[in-house]
Amino acid sequence: MKRSNQFDVAIIGAGIAGSMLATILTHEGARVLVIDADTHPRFVIGESTVRHTLRMVRLMAEKYGIEELHHMGTGNNIRKHVTSACGEKRNF
Repeated sequence: MKRSNQFDVAIIGAGIAGSMLATILTHEGARVLVIDADTHPRFVIGESTVRHTLRMVRLMAEKYGIEELHHMGTGNNIRKHVTSACGEKRNF
């Protein structure tokens, strides 16, 4: 298979928003390039995830039918499917 250096979308920043957008766009068939200044993992997923964010992730997972996002939709799912070292932040 020939690899192409052409992309439909370039996303600057691989934080939670950039990563989710890349996941959704890739699922929808776009060729996505994610550019970030740092290496990953740079911190644990969910270190500052609040309940509202988790609800938004669940809505996106349901709307686009993306199982990986379902794993990010609750603190329990993050601990079960992503890493046991993080989860929902209850206060700052």
